[in-house]
Parts: sequence; structure tokens; C-alpha cells
Amino acid sequence: MSGKHNPEKTDPDHLIYAGLLGFAAIAVIELVDTTAWSDELWLGFVFFALSIPLVVVGWSEAHSRRQGKAAALEWRPMVGLLGGVLVTAGFVAVLAHLSSRLAIAFLSMSAILFFLNRRR
Repeated sequence: MSGKHNPEKTDPDHLIYAGLLGFAAIAVIELVDTTAWSDELWLGFVFFALSIPLVVVGWSEAHSRRQGKAAALEWRPMVGLLGGVLVTAGFVAVLAHLSSRLAIAFLSMSAILFFLNRRR
């Protein structure tokens, strides 16, 4: 067994996309029963619903990459990223329904952590 790290086999993106997919699906299911719609909740619902097929494409691409297969179509990773952005936007919209300060704090922390994580 080689001691070398193979990023293709340890890439966690497929798990991240699976989590985003589950979160978006549960959010849509829960919001369907809502009777007190606000603009923020409606926007969150739309973002979550639109993100589901995009996140599925991202999961499929990440899973293929983990299996060692080359990207079939170069646009697929960007579609998955867009799905992740829509899930995040949906979550921010739901938080804004509860408290605009909470939504701003979440968005700020997410942006800071995203950029810190990308720095190497």
C-alpha cells in the first residue's frame, strides 16, 4: 500500500453534495405545508426547489471523479457549484424570515470561511 495521498479517492465533494441535496429536499417538503408565507420564505422555497436538480448534477460529477473517471462534460462542476450557491441562498432567505441580522451574520461567516478554506 502506498503512503501517497490520492485526492481523487478522498475528495469529499460527493458527500457535501449529498448533504446539500438532502437539506434542500427536506426544506422543500417542510415549506410546502407552510401557511404563513413571507417574501423571504417564498424566495427560500424557490431557491431550494431550483437547487435540487443542480445539486444532483454536482453529486454525480463528484461521484464520477471519486471513481477516477474524467469529467464527461466540463460544465457539470459549475452546475453543481451553482446548486450549492442556491441552497445557501435558500437558507439565507429562511434565516432572513426569522431575523435579518441572523441572515447577515450567517452570510458573512460563510463567506469568510469559504475564502479561508480556499486559501492554501
